[in-house]
Amino acid sequence: MSQARCRLAIVLIAAAGVACGGPLGPFAGGRLQGDEVTAPVLDWSFTRNVLKVQLETRPENPYSVTLGCIDHEGAIYVGTDNPRKRWSRNVVEDPRVRLRVGGAIYRRVAVKVTDPLEWVT
Repeated sequence: MSQARCRLAIVLIAAAGVACGGPLGPFAGGRLQGDEVTAPVLDWSFTRNVLKVQLETRPENPYSVTLGCIDHEGAIYVGTDNPRKRWSRNVVEDPRVRLRVGGAIYRRVAVKVTDPLEWVT
């Protein structure tokens, strides 16, 4: 495949991710689609076998990404080793997020874990 065709394929895949309202593989998306859960979630252990979730940041101009997740003692964690990632910077500016697990969407406020004893490894 020529470089021009390869670039065009990447652009089309990225455009499809934005058009479908969520991230598509490694490409960021927009507003997440799904059924919103309004009941409080006190125990996230139901995500124990979930490897990836989608996280939407920037409520006024949604930006969503696919991230790995882990549940630990009833809480759910997503993380980055690069605080310069766009989604990470968005959360620092405005911690309101929407999290999609399967087809369900949960509105939450992200909290940065600063205590090394709480870091999940």
